[in-house]
Amino acid sequence: MISICAGAGKDLLGVLASRDDRSRVHALLVDANPHLVERARSTARANRCEHVTAVVGDAALTDAYAAVVPADVVLVCGVFGNISDEDIERTIARSRSCAGEAPR
Repeated sequence: MISICAGAGKDLLGVLASRDDRSRVHALLVDANPHLVERARSTARANRCEHVTAVVGDAALTDAYAAVVPADVVLVCGVFGNISDEDIERTIARSRSCAGEAPR
């Protein structure tokens, strides 16, 4: 899984915490705010989500995701209200390629 602009990881970590099979999920969370990233790391550790990595970075730079694509799930939460229509289209196309689909 990839979570773009992940914040503290609540979209993913809240679900994983309740699952017995959470150890099979490998995830990368990217956010620019180091305090939120640390909170995501702490939550992942507390909930024994050992394959969740949270990193400080610009979610718009695809370098952060190069080692983890393709992904089965790409979360793009809270992004579209902050970018132009052209960037929304580009983000959707790139997200498809992150998930292993050919861009349209």
